[in-house]
Amino acid sequence: MKAQLLIGFALVVVSQCMIIKYKKCPSPASSAVVGDVVISPCDSQPCEFTRGGNANIQIHFQATKDNSNITTIVKGKIGPVWVPFPLSQPDGCLNDGITCPVKANQQYVYSFDLPISTSYPAISVVVSWELQDENGNDMVCIEFPIKLV
Repeated sequence: MKAQLLIGFALVVVSQCMIIKYKKCPSPASSAVVGDVVISPCDSQPCEFTRGGNANIQIHFQATKDNSNITTIVKGKIGPVWVPFPLSQPDGCLNDGITCPVKANQQYVYSFDLPISTSYPAISVVVSWELQDENGNDMVCIEFPIKLV
């Protein structure tokens, strides 16, 4: 019985996260090679996030140079304008699965829990997720669509 419950729980967890398709931002070259991007909850693209809930993003990357700090910047494209999403904790070296300094040629998994505010409108939006180094240059910059419901 315990094995059946464990398998059922694992299937629910697996079905609620997804390796998503993303594209690189049209910004200058980044200083990391991005691998898989996993979003939860998500079972199809665009991922649907419930306002008042939470989402988690995991970005797997390999650094191509040493960096002492990481800052997270999240924006949503509404019409032609990129609107910043305020983050309560933009320091990517604090509680996001990465210990700084970041070293070249090492693999990292950045993980961020994002509360989805009820004040956000119910819209479809393209998200830009950036990890910037201590000089404000992109280490990682990816774009992907989401839907707020």
